[in-house]
Amino acid sequence: METHVHYGGPTVYSVGNVANPRECMRMCQYHRRCRFWSHHVSGNGCYMKDADAIASRSTHTDYFSGPKYCDDTMYSGKISFLNPHMKPQELLQYRLCSL
Repeated sequence: METHVHYGGPTVYSVGNVANPRECMRMCQYHRRCRFWSHHVSGNGCYMKDADAIASRSTHTDYFSGPKYCDDTMYSGKISFLNPHMKPQELLQYRLCSL
């Protein structure tokens, strides 16, 4: 999850009254078109984004953003970047989850 980052581009779905970034991530996991999300802290809004959102990242002090899946246990161990089967999207997700 990235602190003070907003993912731009079109919003595929938005929800209000979302208490925290983890809850926003969970909501994204239930929406089939959501690939990334941005949580507006002071407004408690959750903005679900498609795969293009990562290309339009911007610094914004009132946002947290991240990928659809970011399980703390998933990335707690070591990861082999030499794995020939690892997809670029998995590398990006590892980087975002380990921030």
